[in-house]
Amino acid sequence: METFASSDDFLKSFGSIENHGFINPIFLADTKIGFSVQKYYPQDIRFKPAIGQTTKKPDDLSIMWVVFGDKNQNEKTGSSGLIKLTIRIATMSTYRSKYWDYDFKDDKRDCPSKESLEASLATPRPLELDFEDDYFYNIEKKCFVDKYGAEISGVDILEEVFKKHCKTVHLWFGFGLRIKLAWRSKVPGLIGLLILSIVFLLKHSFGRTLENSADISGIFKIYKTEALKKLDSDSMNLLGYKASKQVMILFCVTAIFISAYLYRMPTANNYYNWLENKQFLFAAHGILLLWLLDAIIPWMLFWVMNFLISVRYKIMFMKLRF
Repeated sequence: METFASSDDFLKSFGSIENHGFINPIFLADTKIGFSVQKYYPQDIRFKPAIGQTTKKPDDLSIMWVVFGDKNQNEKTGSSGLIKLTIRIATMSTYRSKYWDYDFKDDKRDCPSKESLEASLATPRPLELDFEDDYFYNIEKKCFVDKYGAEISGVDILEEVFKKHCKTVHLWFGFGLRIKLAWRSKVPGLIGLLILSIVFLLKHSFGRTLENSADISGIFKIYKTEALKKLDSDSMNLLGYKASKQVMILFCVTAIFISAYLYRMPTANNYYNWLENKQFLFAAHGILLLWLLDAIIPWMLFWVMNFLISVRYKIMFMKLRF
């Protein structure tokens, strides 16, 4: 089954892309087969690029990277006869792609003016998008297809990706993507604080510690069950039950609060008085509460923490898809 011999062959298969406004095709050096192209934004969208002082041309334009294969440049994708295309599109400053930062006095090299840049930053910027399971190359038919199996030309793929990228600045079309972007930038930090809080509670309230391993558990991977350790050196005995010192303190504080609550609530006072004269049942209640604090709640917190770790990982590495 024949595919593309080079990036040049791959680029040629997309047709006359220059007739559709795509410019500056460059073969990618860090991939086996791939290229990048650029295109100016249309004037009828909300995003307004900064303008070069000399040429009066837009400084900001879209840049698209197209790779034959997946993100690891693996061309084989199973027995379906399809090889995926990995595509990413983003916004690029022509000036900053050549120089470290804006130099507003550098009008000879077409740097945008400060006023033009500020006016551009006041408009919504198109979002960076990834397409990893949307377009494929059918080896048997020797053509491009979309995720539904419909044949599509290479230049139409570029046009679709570009239009979806431009739509992200639309007030309604881009709203969902911007919510997802906010989640990806803000929520992992909040989840991290919750995870640290649970670790603090496990250690200082329930006498548990998390045993570190050589992998990346707690960051990108959940902890294994054997990672949750009990601080046996601080264990104490109460009512024949062995628990950590932290749990014993928490048990006493909880018992005091429950007793105060039952004492102040008229509807519960009868049960409290009835239980007070039955030592065996009173001890059974105490042992049950101690067991919940020492055995059940720490594991519940442990599984909640692992759940938060997995959610944080998904949010951090979620792809912005239209």
